[in-house]
Amino acid sequence: MYKIAIIGPESSGKTTLAKIIEKNYDALYVKEYARTYLSKLKNPSNYSLQDLNNIAVEQFNAYKKAEETKPQLLVCDTEILTIKIWSEDKFGKSTRIIDNLLSKQNFDLFLLCMPDIQWEADPLREDEYRRDTIFQFYKNYCTTNNLHYTIIQDDIKSREGKINKIIKSISFN
Repeated sequence: MYKIAIIGPESSGKTTLAKIIEKNYDALYVKEYARTYLSKLKNPSNYSLQDLNNIAVEQFNAYKKAEETKPQLLVCDTEILTIKIWSEDKFGKSTRIIDNLLSKQNFDLFLLCMPDIQWEADPLREDEYRRDTIFQFYKNYCTTNNLHYTIIQDDIKSREGKINKIIKSISFN
């Protein structure tokens, strides 16, 4: 099994790429849970650290459940690193729950989406003008923690081409 996590700031093409991988490579796709959770709140922009803990637990559980099916290729549209960066950026800290779950996830590759595509407004998005800063948070974390990552950038056709090259180079043994 080969596990890919797609990470990056808001509106950087993560879901689009996950769906492309799912469709083109028959990958098992784990959706982003935060959207489901936040859309159920009366005021989605007024979330707490406890809400992020709840999101992290459900996101991790969805990842583990998918992993148990032992697909050849697993692609996650976000994961616990995203929640850690989100928590540290918004609240100035992470939590033990988030940090513990982060230490338990294991991906073969992180696809870090550069925010060089047009912003798409959405009621759950909040950082249109900080996407470059948040991208650097991801890049720094991946580099500091020696994660295997590749930056995905440019238009969708270029992104898809890069993804195709990456996946074709994977040995699924």
